[in-house]
Amino acid sequence: MPEGEPPFEASVRTRLNTFKYKGDVVPVLYDPADHGKVVVDYEADAEATMQRLAAAPPLTTGEANAFAEDASAFAERAAEFHEQAAGFRASADMLSAIAQAKASGNLAEVERLKAELRRRLAGGTP
Repeated sequence: MPEGEPPFEASVRTRLNTFKYKGDVVPVLYDPADHGKVVVDYEADAEATMQRLAAAPPLTTGEANAFAEDASAFAERAAEFHEQAAGFRASADMLSAIAQAKASGNLAEVERLKAELRRRLAGGTP
């Protein structure tokens, strides 16, 4: 909404350095002669964000502790997920190897790989 002019709409595809939600204000620079030429004013956006953060009240000790506990629990869940994903990748690789062995007609290799897959799955690893 330019000063002294009517508001106008423009579309800009870009990445922002700060989080935005629908309805948030994003500072822009534009060509007064051509409102289709618009760019995000990253410096003004970062400055406004820093001012907003500086004005925010500091966390209480309880809030900080709760945040730290939440972060720790999230890190634990992320590590578990990472391990599960690695197991799934290994199983997918093994299934792919079984399919390749079947396609080549190598039945001994198929049986060896199936036994290895069963052993892994029995051990609790996907």
